[in-house]
Formats: sequence, structure tokens, C-alpha cells
Amino acid sequence: MTTLRFFAGSYTSPLPHAPKAEGKGIYSLNLDLDRGLLTAPHLAAEVAQPSFLASHPHLPVLYAISELDEGQVSAYGIEPDGSLQLLNQQSTQGASPAHVSVDAAGRYVLCTNYVSGLSVLAFPVSGDGSLEPCAASDTHHGHGPNAQRQEGPHPHSVTPSPDGRHAYVADLGTDEVVGYDLDPDRLLKRIGRANLPPGSGPRHTAFDPAGLFAFVTLELLPGVAILRREPESGELALMDICLVQLPDFSGTNAPAEVMASPDGHFVYVSNRGHDSVAVFRFDPASVRLTLLQYAPTLGHTPRGCVLTPDGSLLLAGNQDSSSITVFRRQHDSGLLQVMGTFDCPTPTSFCFG
Repeated sequence: MTTLRFFAGSYTSPLPHAPKAEGKGIYSLNLDLDRGLLTAPHLAAEVAQPSFLASHPHLPVLYAISELDEGQVSAYGIEPDGSLQLLNQQSTQGASPAHVSVDAAGRYVLCTNYVSGLSVLAFPVSGDGSLEPCAASDTHHGHGPNAQRQEGPHPHSVTPSPDGRHAYVADLGTDEVVGYDLDPDRLLKRIGRANLPPGSGPRHTAFDPAGLFAFVTLELLPGVAILRREPESGELALMDICLVQLPDFSGTNAPAEVMASPDGHFVYVSNRGHDSVAVFRFDPASVRLTLLQYAPTLGHTPRGCVLTPDGSLLLAGNQDSSSITVFRRQHDSGLLQVMGTFDCPTPTSFCFG
């Protein structure tokens, strides 16, 4: 039996966009890769509102933002038994941080504040994985046409490119993806931006393995944007918009997470409202996505989703029904098959460690 440890963030207090909050912090679970089974969640660290997680690429260290009025990002050492030991914390210098990530080399932890304050921050990583004080930051300005959701900037995520040279902030409030340099001498200097359709609300970004294409969920449209990336300059160019069309669904749908398969041939998008994972085939020659499947998550509000490193399984966290659905992924067809649904308090984000 091959098992893989992973961690789940949660909401610990109700918010307008998260009225159900049954979590107490960060949970540790073990995943049976062969059978698609999960162990019961174990509380690894008690912390407020750890709504997004990321792990260091080389060290046994996990990073978590706390979605609070005075946001913070925490570094935890991962113990052999799956428990987490706090290394240190840093302020995000803003309200309601929404995302945390780590560059491919493990040099910087990157964060965004969704509501106010600094839009994007870079924290150097010490030798033990702890966080040094913020070394660079930037602030977005502007708004979009949706008066209720886009009255100002809302940086929702910051995603490093696979080569670790650049990072990209998807701003739901300004309908743009802003590129940044990760070179230590030009840390968080802007390298350009891609403008997306007005009112589309870009949320999260995923890259193909080569870093030549970016896929961005459009929460308000709803849909997925495909952008071409120039590796040397880091500039992005909008190539196509693929709408998430649900002819048999009359409710409100909001795409959340986006993932690319390890071979880059398939793209997966979680749908909150329709409560499904959309499966697309990606053709780099035509730069088009073709819908293959809507796989029901058997729960409500699939917010955080993740593929296992080998791409054999996909996990969907049903935030409002406190469950995780495990899918087997067919490597050749990209299609998903449900293996089981397991209890987990208000899951919001996953990472392996």
C-alpha cells in the first residue's frame, strides 16, 4: 500500500462567503494511492482561518495564511507523525489574505491580500524554512464594472511559473493578471500585465508543465482564460476564453480552482454552485480547451482541489458539506471516477507534505 500525507486548511469562524465554519485549524490526513481511501482527519495545528496552504519544495515545511482583518502568514515544521510545529509568523500588512505560494527553488513565500493593504508580498525563506521579514511588495489600483464585487482591487492568488523566474497575481477586482520578476535583484518588479474581459473576475492560475501556457479561472464570467507565456520576458498574452457552460443548470456558478495534469494534456476546474469538476482536453497547437466531462463532487461548494503529484488522483474539498471527494483520474482520457467521499471539517485548501 502506497500512502501520501497531505494537509487541509479550514474555516474556523463564519464569513459572508463561508457561513459554515466547522474547522479548528490545519488537518493532516493520509491518502491511500492504490485504493483512493482517506484516513480520518487529525488536527495538526490549531490556528485561526487557515484558508490557504502551500508546502516548501525541498524542506518539510508548510505555510498557511490566516484570513483575518490583520492577516498573517505562518511557517510550520512538519513532524514525522504529521503534526505541525510553528516556526514563526509574519504580518501580511493587509486584510483577508487569500493565497500563499512558494517559488520552485524555495527562496520566497508569496502572499496576496484580498481586501486591503499590500496586494502582493515576498518573504525570503531562511535555511530552516522560517519566514524572514517582507523583502518586496506591490499594490494594485483600479476597479471593474461589477459594483458589488469589483469596487477596488482584489488580488486573489499569486502563482509562480514552473521555472521560478516569474510570479503572476490574478486580480478579481481589476480583471487583470499582473506579472512580477522573482530575480533577487528585481524582486516583485512588474514585467507586464494581461487584461481579461471586463467583469470576468480572474481568481486562480495554473501552468502547463513547460510554463508556456497559463489557465486562469474567471469567477464572475464564469469561464477559463488561456494565456500564452513568453518564458524569457515573462509576458502573458490572452489567447482564448472558454466559457463554463451548464445547459441543465439554472443556478449561480463560480469556478474556483484550476489544475493542469502532469503531462499538460488536461485541465480541471472546480465549479461552486454546479458542484462539479469540469474536465477539459487542452490542445497546444490550436490553444483550445474541449470539454470532456462534468464530474459531480457529491458535496457542496468544491473550493479547494488538488491533483496528486503523479496525477493518479484528484481531491475535491466540499467546503459547505465538510467533505472530501477522491477521484481516480484516467491518464489517457483524463476522465474522473469517484472513489469515495470522506469527512473533513470545512476544507478550503490542500497541500502535500
